[in-house]
Amino acid sequence: MNQTKHEVHKNNQNATEENHSDEILECFNASGPIIKDRVYEYLLNGRDIPNWQKNDIFNTYDIDLHEGQVLAAILEITDKDAGMDMKKRLEEKKAVLKSIKEKIFHCIEKCEFIRFHTVIGDLGVMKIIMQPGSACRDNMFYNRTAEFFEYLIMTIRRNFNVKITIGVGNIYGELAEVCLSYFEAKDALGHKYLLGENRAIYYNQYTYSFNYRFIISQENEQQLTSCIINGNSEYYRVIGDIFNEIYRSGRTDFYSIFTALNYLLANVTKQLGSKYLSLNKICNFSEFTGMNFSECSNITEMKNAFISKVSGLLQMISEYYLVHKNVMVRNVCEYVLQNVDSNITLKSISDQFFISINYFSYLFKEQTGENFQGYLSRVKMERAKMLLKNSSYKAYEVGNMLGYHEPAYFSKLFRKYAGCTPTEYRNTPNESYQT
Repeated sequence: MNQTKHEVHKNNQNATEENHSDEILECFNASGPIIKDRVYEYLLNGRDIPNWQKNDIFNTYDIDLHEGQVLAAILEITDKDAGMDMKKRLEEKKAVLKSIKEKIFHCIEKCEFIRFHTVIGDLGVMKIIMQPGSACRDNMFYNRTAEFFEYLIMTIRRNFNVKITIGVGNIYGELAEVCLSYFEAKDALGHKYLLGENRAIYYNQYTYSFNYRFIISQENEQQLTSCIINGNSEYYRVIGDIFNEIYRSGRTDFYSIFTALNYLLANVTKQLGSKYLSLNKICNFSEFTGMNFSECSNITEMKNAFISKVSGLLQMISEYYLVHKNVMVRNVCEYVLQNVDSNITLKSISDQFFISINYFSYLFKEQTGENFQGYLSRVKMERAKMLLKNSSYKAYEVGNMLGYHEPAYFSKLFRKYAGCTPTEYRNTPNESYQT
């Protein structure tokens, strides 16, 4: 008997739903915790679960999700690379992340107003579905969410030497729309390269039309980069030119200007990191990227914040004599940074650069005002700080790596530079010491 077009379509639709249902049942054929993660992943990725199955699965596995307001966020944790080999770094990161997850869950348990549903993604990534504990206005839900994330970031930064950045999507009215909020959270998280890390980035605050983006001229970017790389004080004039360009544009949308400045800062810092690779062993270039938009209420404040960042970059390069006018001093300092984990002595410098020990000692002191041994110790202590904060090496192991085989001497020297012992430094929250 011939079927009508409607009947054929209906049969095909039923077959599709049966196949989809079989796929879901097969996917959810696992233990409770795994099924919860799979449900969350299904929802975040926009895959439908038929209502009759959804209710059954939610009830069976105690999944406390319901129709109504929903918001998604992505929490990303990044470590500060201390120059370890990849295998060692991966082991360290796994151990730290385990402790951080425990701290995050502890914070979540203390938040009564919001219901959280978490799923662990790639290493260092946590996806979060949030719903209010009871019906409320969207702005109240959003404000409570912002308060929680601010508290969470502060707690993590106080207890761990990592960066935590959170991308937050918009609030939607139906559970199935959580995928839209999730995609927005991913987009918001992408702004960290412009806005900096260690913050919550909200999609609805930082979206704007590409056509209205302010772009700083390539000529000014190249001039600024050249000034910093070469230690040229003309950078101040170039920054003046950049802001004159901003004033002439007549732009009043601070976010587009702020984004352009952060983009410029990210580009300059990236080029500096490539130029002076050895500095990555003792300095964290990422600390100089990302101006805080919330701290700037006008263009003048933006200019001052930008000058402060650029000055910090130039000072970092200058204080290790990488742009020193004397070629010998410059080359030796570069060599020290490249080989900071080796046993460097005046004799090894003499042999490497074919210069007498006495003459080099005189030259270095005369050119820099600092004796070479003091410079060497300063570099090694900065390296020690990086290793203590970013690895599980014991204090005496860090000392051995840097050529200090007497723990007591290493501890005494470290205290001279850092104001505390290596162990005290490691156990102290990041904010307490300037590193």
